[in-house]
Parts: sequence; C-alpha cells; structure tokens
Amino acid sequence: MDVNEKAVELLKRAENVGMRVDFDSGFLTVELTDTDDPENQRAILEALMQSLPEVRRLTEVRAMAVRAKEFLGKKILSFDGTAMLEKAGGYGDGKIIAIVKEGTLAGIDDRGGLTVSIVSEGRSQRLTSKAEDLLVVLEGAAGASSPQNDKPAAERRGLLDRFRRSPRED
Repeated sequence: MDVNEKAVELLKRAENVGMRVDFDSGFLTVELTDTDDPENQRAILEALMQSLPEVRRLTEVRAMAVRAKEFLGKKILSFDGTAMLEKAGGYGDGKIIAIVKEGTLAGIDDRGGLTVSIVSEGRSQRLTSKAEDLLVVLEGAAGASSPQNDKPAAERRGLLDRFRRSPRED
C-alpha cells in the first residue's frame, strides 16, 4: 500500500468512528465526536499525525475540488512557463516575464486536476493544470456595467489587452 492509499484508508477509518477530517483555509482540522472507544480515536489521531503530509494534501485536493465547481465557466489566466525579454541589440537583459494564457475553467477531477479551455490563434485547446498555476478572474456587478460590455464581442478587448500598453500616437 503506497502512502496515498494509506491516507485514503486512514480517512475512511476516521470517518467510520465519527471523526471528520477537513482542509479549512490552510489548516487541517479534525472534528471529534463523543465515543465509547476513546482509545481507537486516539490511535487514529496518532496515525493521522504519522501521515500528516499525505492526509493534508488529500484533504486539500478534495476541498479544492468542491470549491472549483463554483468556478466552472469563469475566466482564468493560466501560467505557461517563462521567457526572457531581449534588448534591442539582441541580448537578453536578464528580466524574466511569465507567459500567460487566457481561458475558462472547464472541469475538475476528484484528484484536483483542472481542465482549462483556451483559444489560441483561432484554435480551441483543452489543457490540464494545477490550481497553483491559475488565477480565477471574478468580475462582479461593477464589471457588468463596464463600457466594454456595450461593444460587440469582436470589438471588446480581452482581459490581457487591458493591461498592455497602447502604441504612442505622435
């Protein structure tokens, strides 16, 4: 039995005796209930501590999967590696910039894998990503009345275009 299978089994054991193990805002929590077998509860707590990194990652992934369902269809920015900026003379200046793609969150699996839909150069792509590599863009009610929304879709500037500098007009 590998460490991940051990963590899954341990969480099942805890659940069977009324203990609830969750990931809550960066903290791993365990909710204890009154029991007729406190020794068993104590043994499970000790086992949880021995497998803490695996249990933490498993509960974190489960919590992200639940939360990600609320973000399906939302606009995302996806990190896609790095590139060096070059000076006009052809030599790099050592400055690193992130390559970012714009898309939507299209799906999630129970292991925390996220599916991102990206349109690049007229082609639609589906990529698998980790939550650590995504930024979910939430546009509130203020965004609904944006002047951008009054324009036809073909004339709207994309999210990344809003941050790009316009060429100077002389």
